[in-house]
Amino acid sequence: MKKRNFMLLIAALASAPSFGATPGAAKMGAEKMNPGSAMRTVERIGGGEFGCRSTTPHDVALAWMEHCLKLWKEKDLGWALWNLRGVFGILDSGRGDVTFEDYKGHKLDRRMLELLQRY
Repeated sequence: MKKRNFMLLIAALASAPSFGATPGAAKMGAEKMNPGSAMRTVERIGGGEFGCRSTTPHDVALAWMEHCLKLWKEKDLGWALWNLRGVFGILDSGRGDVTFEDYKGHKLDRRMLELLQRY
């Protein structure tokens, strides 16, 4: 992804609305919804799957991932990494800007693993 496009993506993500989630009933921007909307409240929502492709600079990927993880933790939202092994994962991603650790025949991105373990 070209730097300009990547920065536009980051700006869009940063300006996206943050939906609150609390155990029991989460408000999802109800004040902006029609009174009859079926999506007014939900029991639980999750951040979903996420990750940064291996072509994203490592420091940028880790900063963005930490930003997402912090927000989701504050809102008590679940998340999942797109894949364990491969271009989005902590193993065998093929990133050119990472010093990998050998782990059982795989190349481990220790910094990304430790980031994920904190959340």
